[in-house]
Amino acid sequence: MWLYKRGCCSSVSTKTKSEECYFCRYNDYTHDEFSRCNCTPPYSAEAAISARGDLNPADGIYPVSIMGHRNHGGLDYKGTNYEMFQKLRFRAIGCPTYDNVPPFQWSNFDYVSSFLE
Repeated sequence: MWLYKRGCCSSVSTKTKSEECYFCRYNDYTHDEFSRCNCTPPYSAEAAISARGDLNPADGIYPVSIMGHRNHGGLDYKGTNYEMFQKLRFRAIGCPTYDNVPPFQWSNFDYVSSFLE
């Protein structure tokens, strides 16, 4: 509930299914005050509601490594309400968020996992 109270999406009410979906996939980390940190650059895409570690620069400086450039993020959204539940339905989106940020592309992803080396 604190996510709704924090007001990160002040222009979005969560009354409709599409607006709820948008809110749960929200990541406007360069403008969201809750994504700001004592780091360089002064924000982290990992601190957004739908995290995207790939958006943080590889040469960024973060107080803890989990806030930096990494292979991590929100990958999907699944939601329902009482009306949909009665019809045994739900809404699902299976991909990283892309509304306010560039879409994820494997061809541009430069992260190398240490366990693959």
